Amino acid sequence: MILAGLRRAALVAGIHTAAAARAAVVEATAAAPKAAAAAVKASAAKTPADKVETEPAASHKAPTTAATGWSKKTIEALDLLRSQTKFHAIVEIKNRPYHVSKNDIIVTPYMKDLALGEVIELDRVREIGSPDYVLQGNPYVHPSYFQIRATVIEHPRSAEIVRKHWKRSGDTKTVRNANYHTLLRVSHIDIAKAE
Repeated sequence: MILAGLRRAALVAGIHTAAAARAAVVEATAAAPKAAAAAVKASAAKTPADKVETEPAASHKAPTTAATGWSKKTIEALDLLRSQTKFHAIVEIKNRPYHVSKNDIIVTPYMKDLALGEVIELDRVREIGSPDYVLQGNPYVHPSYFQIRATVIEHPRSAEIVRKHWKRSGDTKTVRNANYHTLLRVSHIDIAKAE
């Protein structure tokens, strides 16, 4: 990292020796704290000490509703999305993405802490939408915008995978593997309404 910084500083300054590049980097890093301190002093001189603002000006904030704290743009986007009839979502379960819609069955790696018939909330959603509109997260959509529920319907065992391995001595080693899974049925997808 330091070496890359030295090379970059040397290229910018047009310096061709390593010693001159090191000196340029040392000068630049020494000047940065001084410049920051000067900027703080200049801003303190402009505003009295008792009137220092701790929050940004009100003109920079987006207008929000009191109950939810959502902006008007967000409310309009959710209303457009709610007006649709079918929804789909890209949910993340055990760090794997699944593209789901209502009544889909999701086959996931085994989740031993879930019992049959248990209903879970899926809150790690990368994207939720309809055929006309999509709401994308960064990286996830905020959980207060939607509600997705899934029901555990089964804990099946996969088909057995048999693999034979021949060793040099002529012996064969048979490896058998069968994995357990959890099946979830998406029972509910809904877009939240601002109240």
